[in-house]
Amino acid sequence: MPFTECTLRQADTNYGQKTFRIFLLLTMITILCIGPVIGTDDISAIKDTESGMFSYDSQANIKTPGVYIPVQSDDDTARFFYSSKNSDMLLLTGGDLVIMPRSTGGSVAEDDIIFLKFKDHDPRIIPQGLVQYSGDVNFFIGNNSSEWKTDVPLYRSVVYPYIYPGISLVYSDKNGLLKREFVIAPAADPTKISYVYEGSSSVWIDKSGALVIQTINSRQLTEARPVAYQEINGIKIKIPVAFRISGNNEISFTLGRYDCQYPVIIDPEIITSGFLGGEVEDVGTAVTLDKNGIIYVVGYTHSWNFPITQNPFNFNYSEVGYHDIFITAYSKDGRDVLFSTILGGSLNDYARSVIVDDNGTIFISGSTESADFPVKSAYQPTIKGKYDAFVAALNPQGTGLIFSTYLGGTDIDDAFGMAIGRTDHRIYLTGTTLSPDFPSVNAYQPEKSGQYDIFLIILDGNAKSIISSTFLGGRQDDYGRAIALDKEGCIYIGGYTYSSKSSDFPIKNALFNTHPMTYDAFVSKFKNDGSDLIYSTYLGGTLGDRIAAIAINEKNQLFVTGYTFADDFPVTTGAFQKKYGGNLLADAFITGFAPDGQSLVASTYLGGESDDMAYGITISEGGAIFVTGGTRSQSFPVKNSWQQNLSGLMNAFVTGIDPYCNHLIFSSYMGGKGTDHGNSITHDSKNVLYVTGTAGSENFPVIQAPQKTFGGDDDAFLTIISPKVISYRYPVVNFPVIPSLTITTVK
Repeated sequence: MPFTECTLRQADTNYGQKTFRIFLLLTMITILCIGPVIGTDDISAIKDTESGMFSYDSQANIKTPGVYIPVQSDDDTARFFYSSKNSDMLLLTGGDLVIMPRSTGGSVAEDDIIFLKFKDHDPRIIPQGLVQYSGDVNFFIGNNSSEWKTDVPLYRSVVYPYIYPGISLVYSDKNGLLKREFVIAPAADPTKISYVYEGSSSVWIDKSGALVIQTINSRQLTEARPVAYQEINGIKIKIPVAFRISGNNEISFTLGRYDCQYPVIIDPEIITSGFLGGEVEDVGTAVTLDKNGIIYVVGYTHSWNFPITQNPFNFNYSEVGYHDIFITAYSKDGRDVLFSTILGGSLNDYARSVIVDDNGTIFISGSTESADFPVKSAYQPTIKGKYDAFVAALNPQGTGLIFSTYLGGTDIDDAFGMAIGRTDHRIYLTGTTLSPDFPSVNAYQPEKSGQYDIFLIILDGNAKSIISSTFLGGRQDDYGRAIALDKEGCIYIGGYTYSSKSSDFPIKNALFNTHPMTYDAFVSKFKNDGSDLIYSTYLGGTLGDRIAAIAINEKNQLFVTGYTFADDFPVTTGAFQKKYGGNLLADAFITGFAPDGQSLVASTYLGGESDDMAYGITISEGGAIFVTGGTRSQSFPVKNSWQQNLSGLMNAFVTGIDPYCNHLIFSSYMGGKGTDHGNSITHDSKNVLYVTGTAGSENFPVIQAPQKTFGGDDDAFLTIISPKVISYRYPVVNFPVIPSLTITTVK
């Protein structure tokens, strides 16, 4: 059946803001064509010739598969060059492709050259590189220095925005295969896609449904039969699809009937994953990106041989169990360590959070027991208690401290969450204090109420002075675990409180009441100067609940994650998992609050029959929510996973869910035969996910990582996950995150 039998609720040829607005009614179609050119071991240098084409130069040997190199021909049509084992290719303006098959000797026969040319498209579209590799290359070919090219970027994929109305074209690489994708916005018509192979002697569809292209020299290239499917209510439904050849050997697609209201999920994949650590214990606690995509992982280590690239800051290894902080920076793809260093003193030091500002300054916070912890330009130059909180800033190269200061009183203080103001560049910290003399400045609650109280402290951007500092808590123990700022600069703190037992935790405009038999999670929203509460509420059921991480989406909705032991934890209508599955053990949860805190916009359990605990959360620009943590459940929810089953005592998990927590995008175990869990997760503008945590499995997934071997008792890890979806943040228009239909052909 043709595409037109898919009934759209609304027809619209405006593919801008309106298309994005009606995404909930209209879904997307993605057509993927892999081939006809496959395989790559090396990318070969190219040079400009008199004809304006580019020729193969066997002297170059860049051992990097799947690279797209920007070029420019004399006639200004060639835009990118791609090389595989058996062919060279040129990507032209408008999306056309020149395919130059090579013989076994590396030469190209003129009669084998074919041209993939689109029909009735916009030939003016200029491609743009996506997903840039770290590092550049230089081409010094010939003796004319004016023709040399330096600092040439390399890309993993290339996008042509809108070669047809509402239809964009992407060239990329998968395991040495040239991949071609058509990304089709709602209300766009995929039957408009039409192309020919000029220079071929014949084109036909064989008995398997594959497309065969034969050159003049009788060399054959094949595109395998396309496949298509949708996933509806957890069931994968195949959609009829086939190549179609019409007059003049024009190639297009014929689609069967499908449901436009349901998405088709493209399986995610791990693109980089590896260990970070030495012989003893290493824990990754936080991960972040800078504006250029450089990856930063912090944590703490007890390994004498933790891998470092430069002199540490006062590193004093001790065999008696003391920990120091590590800071490791990776290239954009996670395959190279840019620097790795140690920060600490002679006793225990722990990093909890890391943020990199637009200047590349690296902010780290946590706690220290060391009287000789490195300090510089310090507000508080000496330790006051058994443990003090700290905040430090390193230069972008990780070679020097900009400032470092203790923060605390005469007992125990620990900073767990940190945020940096968007405009005022102030430093916001939350955590827990046992010190009655913890700094109190312009305080909402000037005195400590119980044993452990939460603190909120606001420092100027250089940590020279305290702008505001307050306690928050009741007569029982209270723990601050996470902090975030919204667009207006309002401050959100999440954690858990035992003061629900005494019913005196500070609440205001509360959505939920306390459960006095146990402890509850809490959320408190402060004014931007920390002077007063806007709202403060409990969150939980009749048994214990803890918030571990929080994030705010573009609508100023606060989402929290953590874990609960309660079978009556609040869930919303349509929640993905409405029932507690933990059997008196923990289930993870994801809960979203309206901006005023007076209602829930989403809430769901996430777990199986055993312990499931979420520790990290991030939210994409489109509202998709991603969480990570650890699970012992054999029945933990999985969907479109790269690891279907629990393989050890505990595995990390990574789960993506829609903004209303109604449907999983994907969910997967991640780990080996030991104990592994994720602690922190972030994402980039293309929804690539970055996860760190602790790996206790020597067979934890390792893919293209700088450290491929397990170091010791526990290692930190960095895992990068591509959802294998086309980013909806293209230069032209916003696309929905997940395509609704996938058509794939593979040689």
